[in-house]
Amino acid sequence: MLARTVRILRIRYSIGLNVIALLVTASFITMTHVVSKQRNFSSLINLAGHQAGLSNRISFFVSLMATTDDESEFNMARSQVGRAIHKMQVDFNFLRHGDPEKASGPVINDTLVKIYEDPMIGLDLAIERFLDRAKDAYSSDKDTFNTESAAYIFITTYGPHTLNPLLDAAVDEYEKLGREAVFKIEKLESIIWLTTLLTLLLEFLLIFRPMERRVQKALSAREYTIATLKTTRKRLIAAQRLAKIGDWEFYSENKTLTWSDQVYDICGVPIGGFTVTPETSLQLVNPQDRKTVKSVVSRLIETRKTSLDMEYRIIRPDGGERTVFQHAVAVKGQKGRIDLIYGTIQDITEQKKAADDTIKLEGQLSQSHKMRAIGTLAGGIAHDFNNILSAILGYAQLAKLDIQDPEAAQKDITKIENAAQRASLLVRQILTFSRQSEDTLQPMGLYLVVKEAMSMMRSSIPANIEIIQKIQSKASILADPTKIHQVIMNLCTNAYHAMDDTGGVLTVALNETDILDEESIPDLNMNSGKYVRLIVSDTGHGMDRETMKKIFDPFFTTKEVGQGTGLGLSVVDGIVKNHNGFMKVYSEIGSGTTCQIFWPIIRAKKSVDELEIKTGLIMGSERIMLVEDEVDILEALQNLLVRQGYSVTPFTEGISALKAFKADPDKFDLVITDMTMPKMKGDAFSAELLKIRKALPIILCSGYYGNLDKDIIQTLGITKRIQKPIMGQELSAMIREIFAH
Repeated sequence: MLARTVRILRIRYSIGLNVIALLVTASFITMTHVVSKQRNFSSLINLAGHQAGLSNRISFFVSLMATTDDESEFNMARSQVGRAIHKMQVDFNFLRHGDPEKASGPVINDTLVKIYEDPMIGLDLAIERFLDRAKDAYSSDKDTFNTESAAYIFITTYGPHTLNPLLDAAVDEYEKLGREAVFKIEKLESIIWLTTLLTLLLEFLLIFRPMERRVQKALSAREYTIATLKTTRKRLIAAQRLAKIGDWEFYSENKTLTWSDQVYDICGVPIGGFTVTPETSLQLVNPQDRKTVKSVVSRLIETRKTSLDMEYRIIRPDGGERTVFQHAVAVKGQKGRIDLIYGTIQDITEQKKAADDTIKLEGQLSQSHKMRAIGTLAGGIAHDFNNILSAILGYAQLAKLDIQDPEAAQKDITKIENAAQRASLLVRQILTFSRQSEDTLQPMGLYLVVKEAMSMMRSSIPANIEIIQKIQSKASILADPTKIHQVIMNLCTNAYHAMDDTGGVLTVALNETDILDEESIPDLNMNSGKYVRLIVSDTGHGMDRETMKKIFDPFFTTKEVGQGTGLGLSVVDGIVKNHNGFMKVYSEIGSGTTCQIFWPIIRAKKSVDELEIKTGLIMGSERIMLVEDEVDILEALQNLLVRQGYSVTPFTEGISALKAFKADPDKFDLVITDMTMPKMKGDAFSAELLKIRKALPIILCSGYYGNLDKDIIQTLGITKRIQKPIMGQELSAMIREIFAH
């Protein structure tokens, strides 16, 4: 009897399973058909919708062709127009004629026939007209195609106003056909699933009792699992206690907040003796952090983010302060709302204290690195100055030997002047880095400085390095010509050093570019507008990523000890930023380095270039008091000024000069004084003179102004200041400028 019952149950069970399998198979086939239909219509809808996107793409790139001034950009846009035309034709042929490979014809009905074949303004005719005009634009060249071209006007007006509405109508009709086809199949699907459910119900009733024992076993297993989970929970709580981590849950619908035991312990409140709500929890937060915590949690709910991390402080009821780290995870409900937020909170007070002992050890280590960097700087400066002094001494000796040959002596003296200018540039570079020198900004043609700098560089760059200049812009910028000159010299020096051993190509380019928005050049956050771009590139050994991270660090250099100060790119970066510019460097090992600098263009009526000072000295006849404690400098300047026609009275210090001035204040038309002198500095000396004669013109000379910036010097009443070493032409021009006013 038992065997017979078991056999009957097996037969019933087998029949039921077969029926279910049959129904499920039928349902699967039906569902597959539904999905296939959906895919087919989705494909048609996508193709129809894609054509609108392609027409917009054609309109965009045709507009770019008509408005760009760049040949390569024009060709790129024309190429994109050609691709879009081809794709639009392929999609349209598929929609109108179906897929010949699959032997499937087009999907069509009366409405679609009207949309496509209307003789007045059908989609067939509209696309044909649009593509004909697009082909006209594609076949045009840059010299003839512009915003007045017929193809440009037709495409930019016809597409948005005529073609796209027709395409939208076709998409709507394909969607309608798709819904109707799928709905028919879904009816059959519903019948199949209803039959399946009835069969499952009968099967459940027929085999329920034989399966009862299995259910009992499953229940027993579940009870065992629950017991295991309870044990695991106890272990988790123990682990949380050791790690000082607690967990919590917040249900947004009823504003219910629950804590684990460890959260109570972290907050220092008794379990059961503290009412846990969002409001009472917020009261435990340090008042200085409370607003931040509240806004962060609100933002999590409002913006529907999935998680957040934050660190804040809590004040326990006993007055003790703890720092906690909180991780929260948001769970979205069916309507996209945040229904549940859960997370963990960890006491990290001890870790923070340990970290503080560490943002200190790191400070000591950083100080040690700074001291080493100063040593590197000193070695580099000593090396550079020794080279410069060697050149000066060498050519000075040659000048003595060539004294009977004026032409040869003139060349020797020119070499001495060039070396002295290099020394001046090195000093100004150091002062620029230490922010002791200021920028005198004025309108200037950048191309003039580039050409002058490259002319100077040519003589010092090895013959195995080819120089290519691509000067395409004559735009003006607001800048200090000396500082811009320094930027170009530093970049070119770095470039040829990278190719010193192997040779290569140094390219210096100057062009203009339009920045459309802040995202045009990643990482620079440039404002939109017109910029002049300086590009200095080399074909040298390049840099790896780790080196690239340090290139703007002060004192960092890839050269050997004693061969560089490590100020080059750091100074360049500072100058570029002080001139409202932006700098981007790209480099790869074996592929060279490219530096791009962008400066905003200004519209200036006239470009001024400090570097194009005339070589001749301007004559004058005024009376000058000259105060300088260095006798060699005093004699040199006195001789230069006397040769220009001036009457010069020299003094080696300020006190005697002041006595002479007090004796006869109207004896001098101009005072030129050094800044750093014994007994009385130049600024104090000037102040005493101006007390006696308020409108007295004074030129203050110094190689280092210390804390005396330009505004302070003007406040004292000093007329001009000049940076040492002093060039005769520059001083001559400055004197004439003073007397011209």
